[in-house]
Amino acid sequence: MRKWFKAGAPLLMALFIAMGILAGCSNKPEYKQYKNTFITVDGVEVFNTVFTVMAWEKSDKDWNEHYEKVQELVLKYHKLFDYYDEYEGVNNIMTINKQAGIKPVKVEQEIIDMIKQAKELYDATGQETNIAMGSVTEIWHKVREHNMPGDGDEIEEADMILPTQEELDAAGQHTDFDRVIINEEESTVYLEDPEMKLDVGAIAKGYAAQLVADQLTEAGMPNGLMSAGGNIVSFGPPDLPEKKTWGVAITDPIDSNKYLDDVVFELKGRETVVSSGDYERFFTIGGKRYHHLIDPKTWQPGDYFAQVTVVTDDSGQADFLSTTFFLLPYEEGVKLAEEMDIAVAWVFKDGTLKMNEKAKSMLK
Repeated sequence: MRKWFKAGAPLLMALFIAMGILAGCSNKPEYKQYKNTFITVDGVEVFNTVFTVMAWEKSDKDWNEHYEKVQELVLKYHKLFDYYDEYEGVNNIMTINKQAGIKPVKVEQEIIDMIKQAKELYDATGQETNIAMGSVTEIWHKVREHNMPGDGDEIEEADMILPTQEELDAAGQHTDFDRVIINEEESTVYLEDPEMKLDVGAIAKGYAAQLVADQLTEAGMPNGLMSAGGNIVSFGPPDLPEKKTWGVAITDPIDSNKYLDDVVFELKGRETVVSSGDYERFFTIGGKRYHHLIDPKTWQPGDYFAQVTVVTDDSGQADFLSTTFFLLPYEEGVKLAEEMDIAVAWVFKDGTLKMNEKAKSMLK
């Protein structure tokens, strides 16, 4: 099974503390609570993660139509944003990577828009999160696959490997985001550097989740909450007389069997909650944890925090920024969050929790 996209981790967040909170009586008996979960759609393991959707709907028919629409859209965006596999009749991120230095690739507008948002955020936040860093992250991906074989197999630490700094530095010479050329008139994307690769794991899942939420709202879904492997996005609050909001709890990164005490974000509209952490997709050598969030200053895994959580009204932005704040020193992150008016919660490696005032104001 491929480990692609920043999982943000299925265990990053308590899926929906709202399931317990909202299970009480409602003064609107015509509405009923629905919930369902999927991992595959039409035999494709979408985004290599678990999707859970819940909503209050007036009928089974409404819920089934909306739930099927969610699955249809998730599969569509999985295929478009996949950078490990290609699909018949689809030009996706892998197609762009395979044509690096050869020719532009005609793609759907969603791919162009996602890359543009990533570039805007990259430039606005100090160039910490770079989706043009695939030449480096590919090295780490291969190392993780060796050290984490999966399927119950284990590997002795003596047989584990690490990339050399020399090979990481060499790959880092092919990460210039300015060499990702978008031609909007032709709807093409071209990587000028033949050794460059896109790795959209820092934004793709969140970006897809936002597209799904927007389109389900347009399709008439009155409210909803979706978890995409821990990326939580609200389609809109239930707005019932006895419970008008969603509640989202955050998993404790030090002990993923419990939640952070007294940390439940209240979603009153179309907000999204996304975390990045060091406790999913990692291996340990010599007591040091090597995870999947790579710092472009060192080409090594970021080493400031155990977890960072971001709350915004845009899931693609939140996905990207959760990685950015994870890779920034705390003082720089606090300053950036204030400049951007972003709610952020940081969990340090010793378990210390710090939040800015924006995040505190969103707590239940």
